Amino acid sequence: MSTPAPIFQWRGVNGRPSAAGAVLVGVLLVISLLLISIWRHPESIEVASRRFFVMDVALLLLCAVIAVCAALQRSERFALAVGVGASLGYALGLVHIAHHLVEFLFPFNGPMASFALGAGHLLVALALFAVAGTAAWERTRSVALAVAAALWSAMVSVLILVAFVFALQLPFESQAEAPLQEPFRASSMKDAGAFLVRNSLEAASEMLVRFPVLAFFMSLAGALASAWMNSHARSYALAAAWLAPLMFATGALSLWHANSLERSLRPPFVMVGLLSAGISLAVMPAIWSALRSINDRCRPHLL
Repeated sequence: MSTPAPIFQWRGVNGRPSAAGAVLVGVLLVISLLLISIWRHPESIEVASRRFFVMDVALLLLCAVIAVCAALQRSERFALAVGVGASLGYALGLVHIAHHLVEFLFPFNGPMASFALGAGHLLVALALFAVAGTAAWERTRSVALAVAAALWSAMVSVLILVAFVFALQLPFESQAEAPLQEPFRASSMKDAGAFLVRNSLEAASEMLVRFPVLAFFMSLAGALASAWMNSHARSYALAAAWLAPLMFATGALSLWHANSLERSLRPPFVMVGLLSAGISLAVMPAIWSALRSINDRCRPHLL
């Protein structure tokens, strides 16, 4: 009796690269771009700055290990979850690129622009992580696989963003250095390009940790909300549908108010805003899914 072929292989149908292969290519591309940037500016990894490069490489290798483990899985449900995560990861990667291009080409300084670019970008990411968790739960009925889908989307999107940022800095280094002139003069470094690379290495480490953590909590909340709402009466979903927009509005207003305050006074409003908006975004896809499912069950079947 022949052994069945793995459902989640290195190459997809008709020779298309699988999600695991795409992640491995992304990891190799990002590491190559990091090495090229460091080769051009060796001062960027001297002394204390070296830890950022080491952390980046360690996290990227962890992504590669996860991709290899995923490629060896034979579970169809796992393949569905990763497929959802990959699709939303590509979408979020495009959002990251658009956000970075706007900041790079149009360095706005007003409060409205700061709020839209900062909080707006983060809220879109949170919403997509919640959608990943809810969509994966709908297809697999597994909270663990829902979280795996969101983590995969976070990993893919960050790889896209980091690769784009380092690739963009190679031909447009002087433009990328311009917003960092003041902190560069305050530092002890002599090469502005090296300071840019060090700053980018530090930002990459932060993103490789922050986004998977956010994806974990948002997808977990979304999957649990989906499981709970699909097992209870329609009235619960309707009540949540009324409360979630109010919570989101409260969170958005809190973040807007925090943006107008001095930096030392912002943390309480930022925490309240992110918590309120995050919870509402986490449950909104679950609410939509539950209401749609209930409506489908209640709709009379035509013979």
